[in-house]
Amino acid sequence: MDKLDQKQKPFKFIELDRRFRKLNLQENSEEAALESYTASLIGLKTGLSWNDLLERPLVVVLGEPGSGKTWEFRERARILRDRGEKAFFIPLDRMITESLSNILSEEEFKIFSLWQKNNETATFFLDSVDEAKYRRTSDFMTALDRFRNAIGVAVQRKVDR
Repeated sequence: MDKLDQKQKPFKFIELDRRFRKLNLQENSEEAALESYTASLIGLKTGLSWNDLLERPLVVVLGEPGSGKTWEFRERARILRDRGEKAFFIPLDRMITESLSNILSEEEFKIFSLWQKNNETATFFLDSVDEAKYRRTSDFMTALDRFRNAIGVAVQRKVDR
């Protein structure tokens, strides 16, 4: 159990088979949201699945506050770890002031440290969690810089996906 789960009440994750779509900046955001919500209500399986997203080297997931992104990211990281893959959930609001070794459990940090020394791929779920926790706009950039520094030279690896 990681440090994050110890502070949370136990929960049973419910697989929603979420679907994702590419952001279209020309599209009306209200209409896009309505289409996204109603497609799943009527049973349409349009859009990208988690497997589709995980094939890409970089993905940004946007969603309404309270829509379950944090729980989904934690669960996806757990699913990948259960398959023997390297996957880590990183709450960016904590990266502002804490080290990665403090955020990850002792076991996760050992796996992370081994990953840094080899040439395997890893999946990182960087979660903005609660933007209200950022005191300044620059806090987000600080968290990303601290994450990049924690990754070290491994950030330059070529991703084969």
